[in-house]
Amino acid sequence: MQNLNQPPPSQPPQSSDPGSQAPMDPVTKSKIRSVLVGLVIFGILFFFGVNFLIENEHRIDEFLDGEIN
Repeated sequence: MQNLNQPPPSQPPQSSDPGSQAPMDPVTKSKIRSVLVGLVIFGILFFFGVNFLIENEHRIDEFLDGEIN
């Protein structure tokens, strides 16, 4: 016989969709979104920076050799 003074074991609410998760709080969502936006901006700047260096490699070499002032 079950002890009536103890509450039944709590279980998380079940959802009909097995892949669904509990909703995130707004602060966590905001932080994740900020990190993702930062990574995208960094990736774009990195891409254009590398592209610039590749396109102007000969000019950079000439400048470092002192041929161009």
